[in-house]
Amino acid sequence: MEEEISFLEAIDLADAALAAAAVLGAILLGYLAKRAIHRVADSTGVDDFVRGTTFDRVADSLGTSSVGIAATTVALLIYISGVLVALEVLGLTLVDEGVVTTLTAYLPNVFAAAFILIFGVVVADKLSIKVQESLSEVRVSDVKAAPAVVRYSVIFVALVMALTQLQISTTALHILLLAYVAALVVFAAVGMRSVLSSTVAGLYILTRQPYSIGDRVRVDDVEGVVQEIDLLATHVEDDERLHVVPNSEVLEEGVSREV
Repeated sequence: MEEEISFLEAIDLADAALAAAAVLGAILLGYLAKRAIHRVADSTGVDDFVRGTTFDRVADSLGTSSVGIAATTVALLIYISGVLVALEVLGLTLVDEGVVTTLTAYLPNVFAAAFILIFGVVVADKLSIKVQESLSEVRVSDVKAAPAVVRYSVIFVALVMALTQLQISTTALHILLLAYVAALVVFAAVGMRSVLSSTVAGLYILTRQPYSIGDRVRVDDVEGVVQEIDLLATHVEDDERLHVVPNSEVLEEGVSREV
């Protein structure tokens, strides 16, 4: 009891008022920050941008939104900062003063790292979807892995940037990044080989015109009416679906045309 009394007596009223003001100010600032983030997100269409991404699906499963998670995270960081400042003002020994100072200074880096990582995941998902949509009608097998390659490449770069913000040594990750880039170069070379062969075959088909739009043709197990011919593929439509056959496959498998 005497320790409690001496502890309370040791707290200066001015310090207590300042600590309370720090906590209340943090609560108010966190609330305003949440509202501001939601308003900015609504005006800039952030919800539409992240819709359909992995982060958006996770947020939806938690009963919130991507913007809601971001706003709550910012508010929590502000609340924690307010509490740490209040503890430092009161001179409480629950946490070493150096630790409090370090944590207070480190919080902006944590926020920046979290933002970079979340933004990287969202951008990675959007780019992956765009690439997948662009290649959805291409049957060149070597480029089908491109969406996943794009996604994980962006996430990896975001992870390295986030760890750098946290002042964590990323030497090993930079070495791994170089190895990853080398693997991407090899992948691109293999993928471009297939694309190049289809392009050369497309030039041959467009020049020699063994068949044209409107002809009924058969390539391997695909049979239907030619709807379009471009450098990469021939679009053949049957009674049920549209087939996109790589031009390299047309030359390799051969094509039969009704006369």
